[in-house]
Amino acid sequence: MDSANGGRDGVRKGTRAGAVAWLLGVGVALVLWWLFASGGGGPVRFLASAIVFYYAFHLWPVIPVIAAGDAVLALFAPISMLLLCWAGFRTAVGAETSSGADGFRLGATVVTGYLPLSLLSLPAFALVVGTSPLADPLVTVAIVGITGVVFPVVFGGLGGWLAGR
Repeated sequence: MDSANGGRDGVRKGTRAGAVAWLLGVGVALVLWWLFASGGGGPVRFLASAIVFYYAFHLWPVIPVIAAGDAVLALFAPISMLLLCWAGFRTAVGAETSSGADGFRLGATVVTGYLPLSLLSLPAFALVVGTSPLADPLVTVAIVGITGVVFPVVFGGLGGWLAGR
């Protein structure tokens, strides 16, 4: 990141890549939810359930969101990790980074696109979890912190670091 303009360009690329990674992840979750889930509730509840299912990809080792489906979630968990690594890698390659450290910093900028979409999806999360223990505000903050900040910084940064090596 030689100049301020180059830094802003890298953040813009990271924002775009982070948003695309989130949208692709939810798209995959929608397809998987459609294939493996049963139940009705209309299209809004279906979309909300798929978004919560996508959150479960991130959280399966931390919070047993769907107790009976932990093994299934363990199989799907790499989806979000791989999408974020890809987004970080693309961001760093697009910014033509020359070192692993710069690549990590650029890759971690995917958080600027991933976090806002995580925050926008909170009403869907609230619709599905209702009055369960996951509806607790502290748990919700932890979920947004892990899915919207920690995962994009770590895995986006890892992808950027790989691109910079």
